[in-house]
Amino acid sequence: MAASSAIPMSHINEGYEEDEDERHKKGASSGSDSGDEPNRKPLWDVFRKNNFGPDTGIFTHFGRNLIKAVKILAYIFMCFFVFAGVIAARGSLQILMTQLYNEMRQGHVINDRTVTEDAISWLLIIIITIPDLVNATICALSFLFGDRTLPQTKCFRFILVQLKEILHVVGLMGLVFRVMPFVGPIETSAILAAIPGIPTIIQAIFIRNAHRSRSTIRLILTVISALVLLASVGVMCVFNSGRGSNSTEDVELIIWIIASCGLLSLRWVETYVTRNKEGTEDKYIKRISFSETDGDSFNFLVSSGLRLLVSYILISQYFCRGIRGVETTFDLFRNMDNSNTNTMATMPPTNCTPSNITTCPTQYPYTVWQMWDVLPSFLVHFFSSAVVYHLAITACKLCMQRVCFTIPLVLASPVYVIATLASLEAGLDWSHTMFNGNRPQSSYSIYIALVVFFVAWLAQLWSCRQTWHEPTERLCFRRKLFVIPHYCSPVIDLSLLHSRRRMRPVTMTSSQKAASTSKIYICATMWHENRVEMKQILSSLYRLDMDQFARKKSKEDFKADDPDYYEFEGHIPFDDAMTTKDNKRVPNDFVEQLIEVIDEAGSVVHGRNISLGHPERVITPYGGRLVWTFPGGNKLIVHLKDKDKIRHKKRWSQIMYMYYLIGYEMMEKNRSLFTEDFNFEDCQSIFDKLPETVRMSAENTYFLALDGDVDFEPEAIRLLVDRMKKDSKVGATCGRIKPGGSGPVVWYQRFEYAIGHWLQKSAEHVFGCVLCSPGCFSMFRAKALMDDNVMRTYAILPTEPKHYLQYDQGEDRWLCTLMLQQGYRIEYCAAAEALTFAPEDFKEFFNQRRRWLPSTMANIIDLLGSSSRTTRNNVNISFLYIIYQAVLLASSILGPSTVLLAMESSLRTVFPVATWVSYVIIYLPTIIFILICLKFNKNSQLNAAMVLSALYALLMMAVIVGIIVSIAGDGWYTPTAIFLYILIASFILAGLFHPHEFTDLLFGVVYFICIPAGYLFLIIFAICNLNDVSWGTRETQKAVLENPNRSKKPKIKEAEDEFSEAAQDVLANIVKQVKAEKIGGRNNSCKDAFLSIFRWANNLVVLKSLSTMQTIFKNDPGIDDAISPSNQTLTKGFSIYRKTMRVQIKDQKLDDESWTKKSKHRIPDRETSFWNQLIETYLYPLDHDEKKKNEVSEMLRDFRNRISFGYFFMNGLWIVIMTAMTQVKETVSVTVYISGMTFQFEILGFAFLLIFAILLVMQLVGMIAHRYETLLHVLAATDLKSSSDDMLKVRKMIQEMASQGGTTEEDEEESTVGGIEVDSTENPEDLEEIYEDFQTLNEKVKAKQKVKHRLDLDHNYRKTVRNMKRRQTQKKQAKSRVNWNGRDRNGDADV
Repeated sequence: MAASSAIPMSHINEGYEEDEDERHKKGASSGSDSGDEPNRKPLWDVFRKNNFGPDTGIFTHFGRNLIKAVKILAYIFMCFFVFAGVIAARGSLQILMTQLYNEMRQGHVINDRTVTEDAISWLLIIIITIPDLVNATICALSFLFGDRTLPQTKCFRFILVQLKEILHVVGLMGLVFRVMPFVGPIETSAILAAIPGIPTIIQAIFIRNAHRSRSTIRLILTVISALVLLASVGVMCVFNSGRGSNSTEDVELIIWIIASCGLLSLRWVETYVTRNKEGTEDKYIKRISFSETDGDSFNFLVSSGLRLLVSYILISQYFCRGIRGVETTFDLFRNMDNSNTNTMATMPPTNCTPSNITTCPTQYPYTVWQMWDVLPSFLVHFFSSAVVYHLAITACKLCMQRVCFTIPLVLASPVYVIATLASLEAGLDWSHTMFNGNRPQSSYSIYIALVVFFVAWLAQLWSCRQTWHEPTERLCFRRKLFVIPHYCSPVIDLSLLHSRRRMRPVTMTSSQKAASTSKIYICATMWHENRVEMKQILSSLYRLDMDQFARKKSKEDFKADDPDYYEFEGHIPFDDAMTTKDNKRVPNDFVEQLIEVIDEAGSVVHGRNISLGHPERVITPYGGRLVWTFPGGNKLIVHLKDKDKIRHKKRWSQIMYMYYLIGYEMMEKNRSLFTEDFNFEDCQSIFDKLPETVRMSAENTYFLALDGDVDFEPEAIRLLVDRMKKDSKVGATCGRIKPGGSGPVVWYQRFEYAIGHWLQKSAEHVFGCVLCSPGCFSMFRAKALMDDNVMRTYAILPTEPKHYLQYDQGEDRWLCTLMLQQGYRIEYCAAAEALTFAPEDFKEFFNQRRRWLPSTMANIIDLLGSSSRTTRNNVNISFLYIIYQAVLLASSILGPSTVLLAMESSLRTVFPVATWVSYVIIYLPTIIFILICLKFNKNSQLNAAMVLSALYALLMMAVIVGIIVSIAGDGWYTPTAIFLYILIASFILAGLFHPHEFTDLLFGVVYFICIPAGYLFLIIFAICNLNDVSWGTRETQKAVLENPNRSKKPKIKEAEDEFSEAAQDVLANIVKQVKAEKIGGRNNSCKDAFLSIFRWANNLVVLKSLSTMQTIFKNDPGIDDAISPSNQTLTKGFSIYRKTMRVQIKDQKLDDESWTKKSKHRIPDRETSFWNQLIETYLYPLDHDEKKKNEVSEMLRDFRNRISFGYFFMNGLWIVIMTAMTQVKETVSVTVYISGMTFQFEILGFAFLLIFAILLVMQLVGMIAHRYETLLHVLAATDLKSSSDDMLKVRKMIQEMASQGGTTEEDEEESTVGGIEVDSTENPEDLEEIYEDFQTLNEKVKAKQKVKHRLDLDHNYRKTVRNMKRRQTQKKQAKSRVNWNGRDRNGDADV
């Protein structure tokens, strides 16, 4: 069924013959029985090709069910551990409180603090302050090496926010040291449940809803909840009054119950401030909270520092007065004599309290609790609260909030209370540990506290109802989810529930909603791609169209709220797409190849015949445009660039679509939204002058930059968009690129790509920013491109030698450098995978890397040179990260000399050769190759590189043996051996963390033996060819057409076309004369008619002759392509016509519009003006002046000489230094003795290995962190409700919908036989009028006796006019450009 598409170029190039399959169809129709359907294939031609069923892509089925299973396990795991963690944290903290209270009683007996009391106090201080310590450390590092932005807020607001943080820590310490030790677990739970009283009151004040009835109900319930929570605090205060013999203790306890509940809840007020009227929310929130972008690091650093300072003062002066130092306390605690008792000592009487020590026995143990009785409770609480905090936040990021956040946090407290009470009633030992030593409690008091707890818990459940709403964004930042910057360990469940931000709905107009919708422009640059490569990217676009259509139907038909909904439009800038044939500019063979392949790709994806029909053909100032509409309604626009009209090559294609889609589509088309006096020169940022709609559109518009051979899935696009939505400062995101192809060169690249992405890009993402987002598969934000110094700077011409390397040889890396310098972040999304074809030929591979290597170094040097400005603008790039990149750059520069040193050393180790012999074998061929690269042509250089790479690959086997021998001789724990272990372990570990790509490690053997080729000869070849700025790949590739002889017409067809062309010229001359002289009017005399007849005689005779010859030629079956006398006569006769009618063809302007077949589609005048101005300003074709070219060539050659001399001199110097150090190793080496073993190593070499080992470990840590982040991203993006059959259902829906639209009779009409097939710019109605005038004139001539014959052109003239009318009314592509009935059931597209 999936027959190959064969859309002929005759649909675009005038004069091409009709499709071979079209002729086949006509023949089959004429030869079929009359009873058969007119479009049915004959039985002898029903065999099919490319019928493999629907294409599901390259990554669709991989791991889908596995990821769903992992997500289900993640639900269970997180829900259980959050639930169990809260209970464990509550219980362990209560045990610590009981132990502290017992020690406080003993301290009053001996009139001193016990060692255990001090130890428990320090452990509680650690529990309270560790979040602030961690947060202060992170903020300090960020402020010193990254975000050094100072807050721009007013001083009063800054002080108010800091005061709120200080009061919170005061309340927290009061709760821990003055409330919880003196009350039991049930009472503690009741007090904690009543804490959110003040936030609930704030919620009741600010509550508002669009529906009045619902607003009233919510207000009533909220007021009731607030009253219940306040009443609960009062009840607990009354309940604990008068419990001791001393009223001072009771008053202090009541004061701290009220104070702790009030001060702790102040931090959560921001959560419950809801919108009352326009601007109210912002007004109050800004006064009590930090801005998300206003000096975060500085604000949190100050707040954490103040909290730590206040904690120290309160501990030393009030809560734990007289406490010993940390070191002294734990030294005594560790060395305590516990020989007399191994567990808890005998408890004092229940009436022995700190305020009533007279009843306490005089002989009492020194301490109650030993070290191993205290530490388990501390460790359980510390780790359980940390795990709960991390998993709870992770659940919110993964959009698993209801199941893994709200439910376990809400249910943990009542379960903990019930379990505690049940264990107490059952008389379990651990319950006595929690209760013994606390205030006396009766069953009556416990049950009162139990009732208070459940009432307060129900009120709290209503007040924090916002936690039941799932977040709409995946992987949100913590500051977007929670109002507290870090967790609060003693009340971990309450702090998480009540600091979870409310997801406030945003009211937007229809235009703002449209602007906020994700708009993706798929921009794939093409040049000389082959059929397979074109088919690959078109298949990806078909799958994307199907995915978008499914989301659109769900949104329109079912009103589904899809956070991943997007719109997309495909654009393919086609470089050098036009060629000259017969004095006409027509699309070249590669465009014809694309047209042939586009239906093949659709048929493969949908599993049935798909035809998009003929494209809209549009003339543009840069060449032309082909427009298709995919089955899902999304457009694909192919921009045919004529290099004589617009600048070609990849960077200029990117500038072309950036300015078109941003400058014209986004800016010019919305000119009415701008103020009349807008001036972008005087503003600090252009975004300050943009209308809100345009600014939102720029924020949510993305460019997916692709090469013309990329294969990807819609899921990959969704993951890239997730990264962009997560952070507005992310300017670009790249995916995991997988090289396709076969052969040793591709094997080498598979391992290289794998290690580069696994380690290097992951480390860049974690520790700073990715430096290069590859242009073959990356997403860019429109707003980032619009910013200062990005898109405009990207459009400048190179003026210096290094510019040619930096600008055009690695355009994607330079664009990323500009974005980084402007302050944008670039990320790496490993889950978004794409396949691209890699060079399979050695020479093509070297030519590709000859562009990449110098541009990489040039851009890194540029980034390092602007490090001060970059680190100031970009908070994600620190000076430490700059140092990291500088070390990597130095290692790359010294790569060739390092390889040579390793090979020379291994050669001497394995083979007993003299030192000078090893120098000759290793160094001499390298020097010869350098000379070849400097003096000989490129082909000779590549041939020499191939030979030397093969020879040195053999020597690399000696290197392997040499390393093993060296390790065995020097010891298995030498620095070299340890570095080798780290290297191998890091590769294996990286492969284990990428199980679906683990097989790429197998190609590491090829990579290792090819190290001389990649790190020696390739670098030498690139450095010596810095003056070569050609592209290097696909320059000699030719298009492969389905019918390669189609463009070569049979001679009979050539003759027919010549007749038509001649008739068109003659008819055009007649029309011009008739229009000019207005012959045939009523006022014209017979004399005028005769004079005109004589002036037309030649044209009329030629036209009649051509018509007669054409009819004879078509109807004579004996005429074929063989050279016959009649053929020669016709050819000779027509040659006379061509000489007489078109003698000045060379002086005429090239016809660059005939390929559109006079299409009625035109771009608007405003767009034409835009293109003309853009080309004139930035994209005019560069002048190929030989003098200018020679000057640039000489400039580049001089630059090459200087750089190559410095580069080779540095490597030579490194070789000399390392060789000299090796020769005097015994003198300058360092000897280390470890565990009876002696290690001797050279200092410089050891330092070199140590630096590389540190970098490798850093990359390994970055890889592990990035893999965890990737796992979370994949889990968040996985929808458990979707099934594997969803896409099949969508595909069927699309086909059923589209099959309802058939082909009109007008579209099915065959070409008219007879007449002159003429494409003319004249209106058929005008020709009809001219014909009537001509008939009138003919009647006058007929009346004269001198004229014996009337020149009767009625038949052909009428046929010509009718054919022109048919062509203008035919092909109504706007109705349905997709013929779903299967290419007229004959394998070709219907017209």
